[in-house]
Amino acid sequence: MKRHFSIFLSSALIISTLVGCSGHSSSVSTRPKSTPSPAPVEDTSSNSATDSTNLPMTYTDAKALYDSWKSIDFHTDNYSNYGAYYIKKAGDTFYSLLPSMKTTYDSRVLLLEDSQKNRIPTLSRSSGDSLILFSDSNNLNTLPLCSVGESGYTLPFSFRYGGFYAPYAYNKFYNNFVRTVFNPSTLEILYDLDVSTGLSILQNATINDMSYDEISALPNTMQDASESFIVSLDKGSSAHIEYYEGTTYGEATITADYFYLVLDSSWHDRGVKYYDPTITELPISLTKEGYAEIDVSNLNSGYYAIPIQGSTYASPFVVFQIVD
Repeated sequence: MKRHFSIFLSSALIISTLVGCSGHSSSVSTRPKSTPSPAPVEDTSSNSATDSTNLPMTYTDAKALYDSWKSIDFHTDNYSNYGAYYIKKAGDTFYSLLPSMKTTYDSRVLLLEDSQKNRIPTLSRSSGDSLILFSDSNNLNTLPLCSVGESGYTLPFSFRYGGFYAPYAYNKFYNNFVRTVFNPSTLEILYDLDVSTGLSILQNATINDMSYDEISALPNTMQDASESFIVSLDKGSSAHIEYYEGTTYGEATITADYFYLVLDSSWHDRGVKYYDPTITELPISLTKEGYAEIDVSNLNSGYYAIPIQGSTYASPFVVFQIVD
C-alpha cells in the first residue's frame, strides 16, 4: 500500500523518465465536520466532464437551470431538498459552480480538464460577490464546504495494482455519476456514452516503459484513495502509455493537462482505511430575492469544493475560488 502524505515532494526529486512534479498549492481554511447539503452537476451539451463555457446567467436563467437539475438522479432520497450553487456578481449576473471529476469513487482528489481551470467561477468579496443557493428545502441552516490544500497537473489515471483506472464524472447517458471510459486508440476520456464503448481500466499497462511497481516508487506520486495514487507532473509534460486488452496491444502518448485539486482530509487507519475530507459548516441566510446567501467572510483565498450528495464519501463536488 502507498504511504500516506498530503504534501507534494519537490520537483527537484523527479525521476527523469516521468518528467515533472508540480508543487502547486493553494491556501486553506478552517475545517470542522458536518452534515451535507448537495448541489447539482451542471447539464452540458459538449463532450466534456464540465461546462466549457460557464457563461453568465440572469436570475431567471439560473433559477430555470436549477429547476431542470431536479430530474438528475444522484441517489438521494429527494433531490428537491437540496439545491444549486452560484456566484452572484455585480449587475445580478450568476455563474454556476463548476462540476468536477474524481479520480476514484471515494477519492479525495478532484479533476478538471485544463480548459476548465480558467472557467472556475471566482468570488471577490471586495467586489461584492456572494455565494448563493437555490433550494426547495425548509431546513437550510448551514452549508458543508471542503477546502483545497494542494493543486497541480496530472494524467487522467488513478493507479492501482490492478491497472490504470479512468476517473468518475457525471454521465448524461446514465443520468448519474459513474466511471468514465478511455478511447482505446487515443486514451481520450469519453463522456456521456454507454461505458461499454470504451475501456474503464488499462491492464498490463506501462508509462514510459515503467511498470506499476516502478511508478509507485516515484517521489512525485500522491495517494488519492486508500489503495490508489496519482502522479503529479509539470503541465503539458507527455507520457507514452502501452497496455494490453487481452492479447490486443494498444499505445498512445498523452499529456498532463488535467488540473487536480486535493481536498484537505484526515486519514483513518482503524478498520476500513480511507481519507475523510474535512468540512467547514458555513451559515446560510434566506433573502427576499428567492435565494439564500452563504457566509464566506471567514474563509481564506483559495479553491473550495461543495459535496453534492451529502457525505463527502463517494460524492461528486462542485468547485469555486475565492480570490481575495
